Amino acid sequence: MSFEEKSWESLMTLVTGLAEREHAQGTQFLYDRARLFPEDVADMLLPSVICLAQGVSRYVGMGEFGYDYKLEPESKEAFPLVAVRNIDKLAPFHRVGPFVVEVFDSYVLEHRADVARVFEAAAQSIHPDFTLERNTRVGREATAFGNQQQQGPRV
Repeated sequence: MSFEEKSWESLMTLVTGLAEREHAQGTQFLYDRARLFPEDVADMLLPSVICLAQGVSRYVGMGEFGYDYKLEPESKEAFPLVAVRNIDKLAPFHRVGPFVVEVFDSYVLEHRADVARVFEAAAQSIHPDFTLERNTRVGREATAFGNQQQQGPRV
């Protein structure tokens, strides 16, 4: 397994473990009113969590993690945020992990009743005008009778 793959798997294991800890304490994570298993939380949210964690790292002056982010409208994933790894700049797990824990313990737990809001925040770091209501299926019915202006990509 390459350094790149090992790093991603370690981050996936970390987020899964954090979700398992909360699940064991009775916390429920919901998406579209359905309960998620800890593995689903990690699988769906890892790119969003890393994106937000990288933002925190930049904010405190610790720099980038070696990921670039983009929205993939054609993706079959629930949240089509893709983290593209730059192997030459990829930060080691011990540098990324604490920021992932911070984002999980604050933002993911805050939005556990609608984990789509975690994706929305990450997408807003790429496209500041992005909203679930305006740019995703969540908002298509709501805007059917309103203003059809779109800012940012439709996913």
